[in-house]
Amino acid sequence: ALDCDRVLSKELRAKYFANAVTIKNLPQPIAQAAECKIEMGEDDASLAVTCHDNMAAAMTASIENLKKNLRAKDLPGVGKGAVTVDIGGGNVHVTAWDDDSNCSISVTLPKAIDPTTFSKDFLASLPPR
Repeated sequence: ALDCDRVLSKELRAKYFANAVTIKNLPQPIAQAAECKIEMGEDDASLAVTCHDNMAAAMTASIENLKKNLRAKDLPGVGKGAVTVDIGGGNVHVTAWDDDSNCSISVTLPKAIDPTTFSKDFLASLPPR
């Protein structure tokens, strides 16, 4: 089963979330998914990972839906089909699919964390298929 300890490496924690007050696992309906809430005082973050073969099949429809309904923009150079949504206050939401696994990520980041750099590092840290 996936959890925050498996999907959020010590290196990523140290690099991006050194000031985190807590990192909580949120319950997920399937073992191939993990969601982490990272409490950092004023600017919290959340990370969700799903590693399931169905994720690739849902990629195109998900991207189209995000672009149509939330005005998502392409995030070039990040995995496959990465898009970003400005959620206000400088915070962003990124959805992307990994190049070499059956995983997708959905992250909400505070303005202090660069979404492109973090998303690349996060996808690279995921276990290969």
